[in-house]
Amino acid sequence: MTEPVTVSAEPPANVGMNYVALKEEGTTLVQELSGKIWTDYNEHDPGVTTLEQLCYALTELSYRASFPLADMLLDPVTGLIEPERQGLFPALDILPCNPLTERDYRKLLIDRVPAVGNVWLTPATSDAVQGLYDVAIYAPGRDDCATDESSPDSIISAVRRVYNRHRGLCEDLRTVTLLEHVEATVSAEASIDESRTPEVILAGLFFRIGNFLAPEPLRESLKSLLDAGRTPDEIFEGPLLRDGFIADPELQPQATSIAIQDLTRAMVQTPGVTSVRNVSLRADEKVTVGPDGSLPVAPNQVLIVDAGVDAKRGGFSIRLFRNGVEVKPQPARVRRELDRLWAEQRRTYPLAPQYEEYLAMPKGQRQDFRGYASIQTQYPMVYGIGSAGLSEGAPLARQGQARQFKGYLLVFEQLLTDFFAQLAHVRDLFSSDTELRQTYFSQSLADSVPDVEPLLKREVPGAGTPGYALGLEELVASQDPVTERRNRFLDVLLALCGEELDDDSVANVAWEGRPAAVQAERLMEAKLALLQRLVQSTHGRGRGIDYLERPGPGNVAGMAIKSRIQLGMNEADARPLIDTLDEHGLDLSDSGGPAPEGRALARYADTIEERFAPVLSLPAPESPVASPLRAQAVSGAFLGAASSLENFRVGSLPGESSVALVCKASSEAGWHLAGKFPDTGSAVARAHALAEQVGSLNRQRSQLYIVEHVLLRSARRDGEDAFAYSFTVTAVISTATQQWRNPEFQAFAREVIRSNAPALVVADCLFLGPARMAGFERLYWAWRNALRQEDSAGLATASARLRDFLEAATRESEAAPA
Repeated sequence: MTEPVTVSAEPPANVGMNYVALKEEGTTLVQELSGKIWTDYNEHDPGVTTLEQLCYALTELSYRASFPLADMLLDPVTGLIEPERQGLFPALDILPCNPLTERDYRKLLIDRVPAVGNVWLTPATSDAVQGLYDVAIYAPGRDDCATDESSPDSIISAVRRVYNRHRGLCEDLRTVTLLEHVEATVSAEASIDESRTPEVILAGLFFRIGNFLAPEPLRESLKSLLDAGRTPDEIFEGPLLRDGFIADPELQPQATSIAIQDLTRAMVQTPGVTSVRNVSLRADEKVTVGPDGSLPVAPNQVLIVDAGVDAKRGGFSIRLFRNGVEVKPQPARVRRELDRLWAEQRRTYPLAPQYEEYLAMPKGQRQDFRGYASIQTQYPMVYGIGSAGLSEGAPLARQGQARQFKGYLLVFEQLLTDFFAQLAHVRDLFSSDTELRQTYFSQSLADSVPDVEPLLKREVPGAGTPGYALGLEELVASQDPVTERRNRFLDVLLALCGEELDDDSVANVAWEGRPAAVQAERLMEAKLALLQRLVQSTHGRGRGIDYLERPGPGNVAGMAIKSRIQLGMNEADARPLIDTLDEHGLDLSDSGGPAPEGRALARYADTIEERFAPVLSLPAPESPVASPLRAQAVSGAFLGAASSLENFRVGSLPGESSVALVCKASSEAGWHLAGKFPDTGSAVARAHALAEQVGSLNRQRSQLYIVEHVLLRSARRDGEDAFAYSFTVTAVISTATQQWRNPEFQAFAREVIRSNAPALVVADCLFLGPARMAGFERLYWAWRNALRQEDSAGLATASARLRDFLEAATRESEAAPA
């Protein structure tokens, strides 16, 4: 039976929806504010009627605000919630993490490589470099003669590729080995009951023995775990799996010996078996008998049980007895049952449909949060302010009274309808939308209030004052602290995932001399960037590069994502400096004589300071020049000064009729000449184009590279090698822009790098000027290419060159005066 729909007599828990409570509070306020002026509080009083209408309208706002959050976050076009835009990520995105432990990697490799039945990772203790693993693979269906995915080379290659995509920072594989299959024969006598047929019992025995000798983990579905009461945060522990969840107890250590006692215990646990005696194990010409015996297993081997018929005995190696009488199972039936058991053990559960079914984003319903119905339509007709208006022929005085009352109510109605507009934009306020430039919203009353047009100021061309519509927009915008409020909204979204960014954690925010508005804007940009890359920067924080894949924006060390955001670098476009210089055909120097475009004007300093006009005070050009710097030699000082329009000035030098464009950074003493032009407009156009191009170029000049020393191990020298290869990285940071040469900025960068590095990793920082950075990049990309091609000879050479560069640059940095 369906439950009857009733209206509760209890007042709403939300006071905003309690009309009686709102009216009582409103009456109290009226009494306090009006004193003895208003003496009649009965319902016939127009003031009481107005109070009732206002309270009733307020309940509608509270009612809509109590709608499910999913309704408010719906995309109005698709009707779906965009999780990345809203900063609300599904469980399968935000809860899993990059593999951290040996168990995590075992689960991942079993899940992602179909041919792998089990795998073991062992830390390489014999190597001087820590963080390396030896991998042993058990592939039950491998074919040594095949050329497809079941061939040994294909399996090993697949394991390496999967591992590399999820490789931990400062970790790598030393060896990957396929275990050799060694046939093992188990002989025993088992007493059975009558609960099952002999064929089922014997197949169960061989299955138990086979899974004991060469274990294959059992997978579980998402539904079964949820039905068992497991919560999503408990289920998604470790890497994201695709073909079923693997419990930790399923991952047993690799066997180095097989004890008869343990083997017997596994056999006795088989359903239908009451006892087992005379157990022996034979493999690789070795035989073990007796309850205390054990058979050693070589590290490169795995035992595979022989479940066939013993040709010598004419039956199976395990004999079954029921009530003291031997029974002879039929081999074909045993084989069918054994195949069924292995198929059940190896069953996979495609999790993508289950993720969509059980952990999908909430489904909301489209609601009209913006729609507004005027309270004036609710008044008794005698007021003459509703849709019917006044009766025909009403005196002018009565018409004036009605319009005056309508105007009196418009103030409240404008506030109320704006709140409805605000509610309609909740999905924008709590989002990572980079195009959002307002946090207060409004809407016109022209279409909702009856006969309101005469009361609204119209737009008169050339009048100099805005009409109602434009004036409303300007009024709301003038009271909207966009950056401040957006920062607060973004703080909420980041806090949901345990993240935060404040003034002291982002470059160019808390530094002295920067306007507060600029600092707040920079902080907002950093929060938006982090929110858009939140999943990658959190669950992949401990991930290293995939050196077998081509370099790209997503193929970076996990710790570099948030570090780049905090350091003010473009996290989406990390092109090398050498590529950027080649694109513009520029020759850049750390120091030396000024380039033609940036030569200093020391003797004209006083004239420029006194007579030249700031570019920002002049009208901006309609069509600025594109890419004014091309195929030139420029100095780093000039690029630092030309990055901002506030550093440019225009005027005429003594004795010249042309207009000179000059620039100077606030930290510099001398001016740089940026060109001479026939008129001021041309000079201003060049200034705008230079600031745009140089700003883009400077963003590319600011670079961060994370070099994992463990990947340089092929360059190890014989004898004593002081270079730290184990769990150490060097963060190479470009000091191309002037600020990064400041010791305070460098100290800040070191703190950012170390705070984002995993706890077990030592992170050193190396700051390089443009010329040295270009030299480093050439060595770095040659090394990355050698890693990807797996060329041992070329890799050793490239690694040695990069290691030697890092050592020499570090010594120079330490020797430089503070």
